[in-house]
Amino acid sequence: MGAVAFAAPASAAAGYCNNYASLDGTGGWVYRVPVQSVSGGYHETCYMAPSTSYNKGAEQLQRSLKHCYLSHIPSAWRASFVDGYYGGRTSEVLASVQSASGVSGDGLYGPNTRRAIKWPAFSQASGSFTGNCYRTAISVP
Repeated sequence: MGAVAFAAPASAAAGYCNNYASLDGTGGWVYRVPVQSVSGGYHETCYMAPSTSYNKGAEQLQRSLKHCYLSHIPSAWRASFVDGYYGGRTSEVLASVQSASGVSGDGLYGPNTRRAIKWPAFSQASGSFTGNCYRTAISVP
């Protein structure tokens, strides 16, 4: 697979998603969404594209895809899908989910995708997936 050129819109002061944040939901659960780590906190307006480096943000995106959109992941990929590397498999599955969610199916992650796809709810008490997925417009403080 060749290199993919990826640029954020000039109007956005956004960087690459390199981490994740737990955002409060209701009823004692949280969303874990990709964010860009910045001095003093996080910024949720960030982007991801295929990369050869491990990335906590990519790992959370993969968890979301696996928990909320398992039918979009070919069965042969399911056991090893969550690995923290945003490669061809992640891009291909994300493109399918994006198309099904009404956004451009380009396989690249950004703010429109974050708002369009569902995120798994994790119990704060146990740290485990609750079995439910939700869309979120919650902003990282």
